[in-house]
Amino acid sequence: MKRWTVQTDYATLTVSPGTRRLAEGGEAVPIGVPFGSYARLVLLDWQSEAIRNNSRTVHIGKSITDALRRMGLPHGSEAMRLLQEQTERLAVCTISFSLESGGRGLYLNQPVVESAEYSYGRGNKRFIESVTLSQGYYEQLLRNPVVLDPAAIVDLRDSPSALDIYTWLAWRLPALKGETKIGWVALKAQLGNGAALMKNFKPHFRESLIAAHSVYREANLELTETGLTLHPSPPPMPQKRLTRT
Repeated sequence: MKRWTVQTDYATLTVSPGTRRLAEGGEAVPIGVPFGSYARLVLLDWQSEAIRNNSRTVHIGKSITDALRRMGLPHGSEAMRLLQEQTERLAVCTISFSLESGGRGLYLNQPVVESAEYSYGRGNKRFIESVTLSQGYYEQLLRNPVVLDPAAIVDLRDSPSALDIYTWLAWRLPALKGETKIGWVALKAQLGNGAALMKNFKPHFRESLIAAHSVYREANLELTETGLTLHPSPPPMPQKRLTRT
């Protein structure tokens, strides 16, 4: 099974694929890891809905069309296929995270989704109507609540890298206590998984940063010859006080 991995000097994040319903022969059928813009759109939607409603259970919709409408995404056969595919991949994948620093380490392995309810539609295709996020994943959301602008997410739907940068900025900037400089090597380690060479990463990052900044205008940052300088900034949307259920 192919996994998706991001590594830095001290941390490793790995997303492992899961399986769908049993095949005729009784063996579980593996499906790939979530990928692309729609996987990011779905996950961001789940996170935002869970935080807004203060609940681990997220109601996606009674049909693919209903889900597309609720998320503000364009309709069409390709959009329907991608949403159905990536929703199912996210529902069964597992995230592993390891961190090492100062001679000590931490390892975390957990699914994103604890349970999911689904139905069958046209062509006997399965559609997930609601998910309940795993307790561990939900606890992390409560500790670091970041509510993103749904309109911004839709605007960036065709650029996975711009979505990643927007999400990263929304999480990082409001938490800053002062000016923070991040060099190109560190930026590539965190946000350049698809670029093998720095000369390819830099122009792509600049283009994606411009797109992300265009929908997060409150972001106070400067792109320089040595990298990126971040300053404390308000979140893209006001945060509400959360209470545990």
